[in-house]
Amino acid sequence: EGIATIGYGLGKLIVDGGVALRFSPRYPKKVLQLSTPEMALRQTQKQFYALDMRPESFVPSIDDGINILKLDIREANDYPDFRHVASTYDHINQTIRDGFYEDGKKLVTFSNILKHQTFPLAEILQTILEIGQKEMNNPIEIEFAVNLDTPLGWPKIFNFLQIRPIVENEQAEDFPWNEVDCEK
Repeated sequence: EGIATIGYGLGKLIVDGGVALRFSPRYPKKVLQLSTPEMALRQTQKQFYALDMRPESFVPSIDDGINILKLDIREANDYPDFRHVASTYDHINQTIRDGFYEDGKKLVTFSNILKHQTFPLAEILQTILEIGQKEMNNPIEIEFAVNLDTPLGWPKIFNFLQIRPIVENEQAEDFPWNEVDCEK
């Protein structure tokens, strides 16, 4: 049925194995990392990656990681799209409130999306996983990005970046490149 790993900011967080949220698109309201406030405080995203958009900081380079900032999640409070993915920890009542509220620590839970379906992410992922697995005749892995910060009245944007089959080692074949005659 698949597992999705999602994070706020650039996908480098996930590629680098950073702390991100994991859920099943079939059961988006059941996120183990959010099962208790203590677990959510420990196991939710603490940092995010963003593109450094300051002209004075731009460095031309072929290194795709050169103009990327690694920021503390607290710095995301001022970004409008963060409100779509944040929940607020109420220290006094020791509960997590879905949504962005002024008082309390902000946690990246994606609850507005996964529990309250403000964007049909789980449905989109489930559909892509089903179609992709059927067409590739293998379990698949996909990469995607979502733009939640669109003008008022405009739809949010799901960007499907890539798809590839998940193959087991015994399914992979080594090609004998050293036997290839480059003259031909």
